[in-house]
Amino acid sequence: MPAYLNGGVDCSQFPPMAMGDEPLQTEVPTGMQPFVLPKVKLTPLAGFSMPARVHRASYLDDEPASISTTDWFVVWGVMANEKVVKCLKFEQRARFGGIAGTKDGGSMPYSYDDMYLMLRMSI
Repeated sequence: MPAYLNGGVDCSQFPPMAMGDEPLQTEVPTGMQPFVLPKVKLTPLAGFSMPARVHRASYLDDEPASISTTDWFVVWGVMANEKVVKCLKFEQRARFGGIAGTKDGGSMPYSYDDMYLMLRMSI
C-alpha cells in the first residue's frame, strides 16, 4: 500500500437506513484523495449509502486480482427484500453477480424479467 494510506482512509458514515429507503448519494468527502496503486489510480466520484444485501467473492487468479482480490455484489430495493432473499440463490462468477435460481430448487417466485424490472424500478 502507498505510505499515505497506512493510516487508513476517512470514509464518513451515514446514519443507519431502513430497508425500503431510497439510496442516498453524496459528494466525495473534502480532502479524500485518489487511491494511487502500482497499476491503477482510483478516483472517488461519490459517496453512497443504501439499505442493501452484500455478497462477496474472492478471486486470486485473474488479471484484476492484481488490483483487488475481492468483488462485492450488492442488491437493494425489491431484490434485498427478505421474502425474495429467502428463496433466491445469488452467485458470482468471473466477477459478475446474478441470480442462480432458488435455494430449494423449486420454481422462481417471479420471472427473471419481472425481477430485473423490479430491480430497475427500485433504483
